[in-house]
Order: sequence, then C-alpha cells, then structure tokens
Amino acid sequence: MLNGYKIIDADSHVIEPPAMWGQYLEPKFKDAELIGNPVIVIVGKSLADGKIEVRDRKSGSKSEVPIDEALSYLVGIFK
Repeated sequence: MLNGYKIIDADSHVIEPPAMWGQYLEPKFKDAELIGNPVIVIVGKSLADGKIEVRDRKSGSKSEVPIDEALSYLVGIFK
C-alpha cells in the first residue's frame, strides 16, 4: 500500500521473476502492449533520471513523470 492506495500489477497476480522476460519469452512478444489498458506505465531507461513514462493509448500522448509524483499523476488520470 502506498499513500493509502493498493498497488496491483496489471493481471492481478504474483509478479514473475525478472529473468522470465529475457530468458523464456520469445523476442517478438517482449515489448507487446496489453490490449484494453487505457494507460501504459513504462519503467525503463528514464528511471535512472528518477522518472517514469506514462502513455495514453487513445491519444498517443506521452509524459515523463517524476517518480515521487507518479501516484498522484495516475490517480488524476482516472478521476
């Protein structure tokens, strides 16, 4: 729980070990997007700068959000 919000991964189950994606998943599926999720949160290279990327699938817009503001930003999107 973070700031009173429960955090659950997209498919609501135990998060797989990180090695699973690099070792066991076919390369063509590695960066596949989940159909039906309106917002995509990407924790990637920008994490080194203290930011995450948030993409709106409908509009195609992208935003880099500081980690300490990420939860309130995401909550604001869904209000």
